[in-house]
Amino acid sequence: MVSDPTLVHVLVRFLSGTNPNSTSQHSAQVGPTATQAMHEFMSRLQVHLSSTCPQVFSDFLLRLMHILSSERGPFQSGQGPLDAQVKLLDFTLEQNFEVVSVATILSVIESVTFLVHHYITCSDKLVSRSGSDSSVGARACFGGLFANIIRPGDAKAVCGETTRDQLMFDLLKLVNVLVQLPLSGDREFSGRLPPSGASAADSSASDEEKVCGSKEGGSSGGSSSNQGPASGVADLVLANQQIMSQILSALGQCNSSAMAMIIVLRERRERKEREREERKRGGERRERTKEGEERKGKRRELARKEEEDRRERKSKREKEKRGGEERKSKRKREEEDKREGEKRWSDKEERERKKETKKRKMERGREEKERRERAERKREERGRGESAREKKEREREERGVKEKEERREKGKSERKKRQECIKRQEIKWRAKEKRGEKEQEKREREKEERDKKRECKGEVRERAKEKKETKKRERERGESTRERRERKSVRGRENKDREQREERERKERREKGQ
Repeated sequence: MVSDPTLVHVLVRFLSGTNPNSTSQHSAQVGPTATQAMHEFMSRLQVHLSSTCPQVFSDFLLRLMHILSSERGPFQSGQGPLDAQVKLLDFTLEQNFEVVSVATILSVIESVTFLVHHYITCSDKLVSRSGSDSSVGARACFGGLFANIIRPGDAKAVCGETTRDQLMFDLLKLVNVLVQLPLSGDREFSGRLPPSGASAADSSASDEEKVCGSKEGGSSGGSSSNQGPASGVADLVLANQQIMSQILSALGQCNSSAMAMIIVLRERRERKEREREERKRGGERRERTKEGEERKGKRRELARKEEEDRRERKSKREKEKRGGEERKSKRKREEEDKREGEKRWSDKEERERKKETKKRKMERGREEKERRERAERKREERGRGESAREKKEREREERGVKEKEERREKGKSERKKRQECIKRQEIKWRAKEKRGEKEQEKREREKEERDKKRECKGEVRERAKEKKETKKRERERGESTRERRERKSVRGRENKDREQREERERKERREKGQ
């Protein structure tokens, strides 16, 4: 925006007082609102450019001053708002003109010296008088130009005349500031000003004593310093014949001996004000740096706390993850132990069943052997000659054997039915257990997904709920295992009772047969 030439044209148009109809206003004033708005606009530009490239803004202001103070420009022709022009000059005097093109600086000095020379010489015959004398205009006396600025506010002349003198005086102050700048090594840009530390020592002395001291100490100071000062803009100005001739011609119009005193006093006062402002700015800068360091320390503390919180959350998450894995492995071990126990229990039942079947087979074999022996004995007796009574007994025995075989077959079929029913129930229970395991795995997966989604939101409550649910499920599972064991024990008791009944019936039959 600053490098765009349109901005310079807009500001020149405003400060020269031209309107869209190409007409100009002579010595107009725009008022404090417009001047304050212009000052705020320039301050914003300065703030935006101060962090990146401050020399661009200084170069921009010098180019604007060169256009305004050039020959037949607004300053020479007396056009434009004087209050805005003076405000812009005051703002320009507050800037730092380091690392600025020397060509721009020399062009500004040349245009300002020409303007001041024209302002002083192109008037009535110059007389050295005080500016408080109302019979003589301020421009008719070169000393009056500065007297009107320096004296108290109640002794000033008319506003318009004073404002024009103020404009010229501010231009001379700008030249004074630019002349004091040092040069860089290649003499193409201005250098940085050295720190001024010796000016605070003589602040208690009066202005007249300082002037006399400066006049007396000029020769001694020059002889004591063997090394010459660094080259500056003043050397280039002294080498320029046109600028020096205009300055000397303007000074030659003044016959007042107090003129040099006024200039020196004014320069001293300005130097003091600049040093005071620099000290003030240095204090503000130190305060700002201190506040910045405090803010940085607070930010570092906050960052450290956030890092510690993040590490704590991460360690907590890792602990919970390890705890979940341990719980899973523990649950798996419990399930494996449970399956092994059920397998051992089923193997034990199978071995007992095999023993019982073997016993039954042996008993059947013994009974069959006894039956055959009885049948052989009866045949032998029958061969000897059986009686009717023996015949009846034999028939009764045969009927008993048939009934016994029928009962045995009936018991076999009932046992098969019971075994099938038990197997079906076991299949149902296993399917139910598998469904429960699948539901448990599903719940665990859902829980993991919920943990991933939630992470840090309400984990304590959810864990408590899940603990309650797992306890409830464990209680239910414990009840189901107890019921299954009770059923098995009831079945075992029923089988024992049935076997005991069969043995009793067998004994009774044996006793009857005997």
